[in-house]
Amino acid sequence: MGKRERTRGSTYENEVCKAIHSFWPSARRNLSQYQGSDGRDLDYTQPVCFQLKRRRRIKLSEIKTAYLEAAESINAEHRMPAAVWRDDRDQSYVMISLDHLVELLCATEDRII
Repeated sequence: MGKRERTRGSTYENEVCKAIHSFWPSARRNLSQYQGSDGRDLDYTQPVCFQLKRRRRIKLSEIKTAYLEAAESINAEHRMPAAVWRDDRDQSYVMISLDHLVELLCATEDRII
């Protein structure tokens, strides 16, 4: 991966951290991801294990691969895999299982977002 792709990826990771700040105020980039420790792109987002992709145009197969990478990285704290992606000049999207979405929504039922 070249410098340009790494810069695009780290910029997107910061963008997503900012977007989810109200729900996960301590969320930040997982800098150890580049040393092969785990596949999470973000830290302090329990119970969700995020895998982020930012490309000019993302193929469906790349999104599925990102989701599967997140699923391989789940552990006791980060047990809900999620893929987040954005194409150029588009908004971000999230892939998460329906069961996990319902669980997250139920957990935030009393919380005003």
